[in-house]
This record gives sequence, structure tokens and C-alpha cells, in this order.
Amino acid sequence: MVTERSRLKGGRDPYHVVSESDTKVNTLMAQASAKRKTLTQQRILGEAASLLQAKGSAGFSIRQLANALGVAPMAIYHHFENKDALLSALLDTVIREADVLPDEELPWDQWLLQLGQNMEQAHKAYAGWVGLMAKLKAPAEGLELLTRSLNVLTRAGFSDQQALGAFMSVVKASMGSAVLSLGLQRLDYSGVLTPASTPIVFDLLKRFDSLESLTFAQDAQYGLKLLIDGLRMQLQENL
Repeated sequence: MVTERSRLKGGRDPYHVVSESDTKVNTLMAQASAKRKTLTQQRILGEAASLLQAKGSAGFSIRQLANALGVAPMAIYHHFENKDALLSALLDTVIREADVLPDEELPWDQWLLQLGQNMEQAHKAYAGWVGLMAKLKAPAEGLELLTRSLNVLTRAGFSDQQALGAFMSVVKASMGSAVLSLGLQRLDYSGVLTPASTPIVFDLLKRFDSLESLTFAQDAQYGLKLLIDGLRMQLQENL
């Protein structure tokens, strides 16, 4: 037991006894207060990114995020209107940190190829975002990425519509390649040999080194080069 002089007025006992449990409660309250005071949007977004990477979009919730931060869910709503607003802000951060835009001094075809490869790597690194993109408002950083890409392509001689088509084709090719590559790596070939499949398997083994090599999809480069070849022909028609 700890005895300390009370400064309260009003005829109370001048000595107030504080128990160890009271002290612990006061300490916890002070810690909780400190966490609330230091809760910033940046801290919330950082913890949200870690949680999304670990749990995926299906396992992400404001309550889980609040628990990880050591605060009540309402503390997060002081910074973000709802879950979608938080995820949209986080997507902005992800796009900015991915930094996929190549040097704009590159020739347009080299620039577009590099953009696609950078996007593919970003999709692989932030695989949890693929399923969320269609549910969120267009992020400011995403619109900036689109605008700068259109500027590069229109300066090269493409029309606005052609530039938009080229950009969206690169986005789809890079995203599709990343998703396919990650998905194939999770396939289990342990039960693939059956009487019906054996001829097919042996034919594949003649064409490839091993079945395992099929699980690693080629990167987006091949498809991007074909796309760029077609865009070169389109550009020639514009001249």
C-alpha cells in the first residue's frame, strides 16, 4: 500500500491510500491516452498495410486494425470516414511507394515496356490489392499515374484514345501475369499422374524440363513486346 498526502479540499481525509491495483489502472489509462494522442493517419496506414499483407483483404477489418494499434475502433474513424476511405488512402500510398513510372527521357516503346515490368513486380509485391481495386474510388496517385502515362504516349504521336488503350492494355497484361504467376506457384502436382493424364504429362515433359517449371509463368515481357509491336504499326499509320 502506498500512502500519499491528498491536496483535495472539502474536509476529506488529508491522507489518501492508493492501492497497487489503482496504480496499475492509472498506468494503463496513461498508456492508452498516450497511444490516442500519438495516433496519426500515417501510423494507421502503416499498420493497415502490414495487416493487409498478413491477412489479405478477406481478413482485414477495422476492429482487427484497432486491436493491432491498441486503440478503440472509433479512434480510427476520427481519421477515416469508413473502411473504404482508409483503404483508398492506403492504395494511394502503395502506388506512390511502388514508383512504377520509368524515366520519361526513354523512347516511348522502352518506356512502356519498363512500365509494364515495373507494374508486374508491384502487383506481385502487393498481391492483396488486386481484388480490392474494383471496389475502391480511383486514388489520386492512380490518376496521376494515368495522366503522366498518357502524356508520354501522346507526345510520341498517339491519339488520346490510342494512348488510353495502350496504358490499360499494359495494366491488364502486367496484372494478369502477376496473378497467374502467383496462382501457378501454389498448384499441387503430386496427384497429377493418372491413367488419363499420363500421355499428356509425358508430352509436357518432352517440351519442358519438368512439371515444376510450368508453375513459374513467364513474366509479362513477352506479351508486352507483342503489344508494343502492334502499337508501332499503329503509330506508323498515324504519321
